[in-house]
Amino acid sequence: MKSLESRDYQGWRVSEGKKALFVSVLLLGILGVTIQAQETAQSTKDGDGAKVMTLETLWNEAEVHRDFRALDQLLADKFTFVDIDGSLKNKTEFMDSIKIYVRPSL
Repeated sequence: MKSLESRDYQGWRVSEGKKALFVSVLLLGILGVTIQAQETAQSTKDGDGAKVMTLETLWNEAEVHRDFRALDQLLADKFTFVDIDGSLKNKTEFMDSIKIYVRPSL
């Protein structure tokens, strides 16, 4: 009669303690891989956010300084600008509006 503390699996004699250890190590491995994947996803997300903020800053600077060459490179050909009043402008109309805009003097 076999003891309850060990079982024979396809010729391998495995004690309950070894089985518990194996399951624990397996779960820790899975946990480690999951944590690593989450950290990688978060760093990618943070990196994407930083890129978006950088591009927005470049856009703002190009607009303020009327750097049409930079704006042309930053904005897609299918760019659509939604103004504060809800009106829409395509890239050409947006760039033209910057050319004719006169800043009020203080």
